[in-house]
Amino acid sequence: MVTGEARGIGLAVAERALQSGADVAMWDVDGERLARTSAELN
Repeated sequence: MVTGEARGIGLAVAERALQSGADVAMWDVDGERLARTSAELN
């Protein structure tokens, strides 16, 4: 689980985890930005 995932350190952690094959659950207070980021990562 990564919090604050839509940008910054949270995004970097999520990207790294995904690259290593992990399943990632993402949360952020900015729902619109989170949706865009999630779409880009998938």
